[in-house]
Amino acid sequence: MNTKQMMIFKNFVELQNENAVAEKLGITQPTVTFHLKNLNNELGIPLYFKKGKCFNLTDAGDLLYRNSNKMLNLIDETTHMIEEFKQSKRGTLRVGASHAPIYSILPTTLKKYMHDYPNIDMNLIVDTAPMILKKIKDREIDIGVISEKGFNEKELKV
Repeated sequence: MNTKQMMIFKNFVELQNENAVAEKLGITQPTVTFHLKNLNNELGIPLYFKKGKCFNLTDAGDLLYRNSNKMLNLIDETTHMIEEFKQSKRGTLRVGASHAPIYSILPTTLKKYMHDYPNIDMNLIVDTAPMILKKIKDREIDIGVISEKGFNEKELKV
């Protein structure tokens, strides 16, 4: 069973017409029939009984319909969330800070960031400036905010 078969079956149950399914999905009616037959054969159990233009789902067909809805919705939701990751609208920002900035600069800055990007989780680590530098180099944090004079690291963008 694949997602195309699930999509066709779901729409077939909802529209109760192979031609309507074909039109909605932009495929031919024989393709719809082919996938419905293959799905029945592959699962080895009848999913519905058809009499003329009407049909009834079997218990197995009802289970497949309900679970197909769940799986297809989950696929759509996941696709949407992945797109948000691509656009930096979702994820985790790992921030490291030394003691001075955590009490002075960061509270208002982080509050504004969290307001502007509510779907980004914030992970804050407070440590000494040398440890924050090490964590940046080891890629344990994404951003470091430290209070340090004469700081010069070629590997890092300051």
